[in-house]
Amino acid sequence: MSKLGLIVVIMVAIVLIVLVVLQFTAAPPSPPSPPPTNGMAAPDASSVMLDGRKWRLADQRGKVVLLDFWATWCPPCVAAIPELKKIHDTFKDHPDFLLVGVSGDEEKSALESFIQKREIPWLQLFDMAGDYEMSRKFDVTLIPTTFLIDRQGNIAAKNLPTEQLIKEIERLLKAPA
Repeated sequence: MSKLGLIVVIMVAIVLIVLVVLQFTAAPPSPPSPPPTNGMAAPDASSVMLDGRKWRLADQRGKVVLLDFWATWCPPCVAAIPELKKIHDTFKDHPDFLLVGVSGDEEKSALESFIQKREIPWLQLFDMAGDYEMSRKFDVTLIPTTFLIDRQGNIAAKNLPTEQLIKEIERLLKAPA
């Protein structure tokens, strides 16, 4: 074997040894966070309002917050709008309740046009502008999805039917802040 060949074999052997050592000494990957469920603290998440300002869920402590993950191109989401309007109309004058739409739309102008045409009065977040942080942190894979957050920032319910949701909002609003 030539001197060059011997150097190549030694270099390959050293690289393999280093790779094996790194394989066994590297820290194991951290397990993924469990998806948010009832009773858990809501994720510390934020997104962007249509006017470009940042909105943080943590800033809403003391309020009961209903998050509605949706999109204008989603037929079941659009079909749910009358039910959401009913919830909005029921609680719109309560200072400690907030209904927030978290849109998965890709075009802000389409979302703004849809909201204006359908006369949707509650706060809307354009989640794409926030790198879909809200959707990612709440592990939303299907829409529509709703999360009800209590005054302490914990998840109180997920995907409740409208009448049950109204009762749960009423219960949470009666609880002390």
